[in-house]
Amino acid sequence: MTAVSEKGISYTGGFFMLIALAVGGMILGGLLPIPIMMAMSGNSLTSVTEMMGNPAYYREMQVPQGVSAVFGFLLPTFANEPQAIRINRF
Repeated sequence: MTAVSEKGISYTGGFFMLIALAVGGMILGGLLPIPIMMAMSGNSLTSVTEMMGNPAYYREMQVPQGVSAVFGFLLPTFANEPQAIRINRF
């Protein structure tokens, strides 16, 4: 266990943890909208790929964009916050 005066995690370690969490979040955020789109439209997977290019499904396409943004940017930041607090300790 590290002392309170020691940092415990280096700056580069915290940076690469944030990068790893962001990449993982983008992968998860890219895969999760597929079943959401299938549930919203009631269509099969092949229909979902056709929906992506159809302007009639503009509102339905905003949901996967929001989900991928949350999983790609917001959740990795919140997941890395405890490590950032440990890095920033004086």
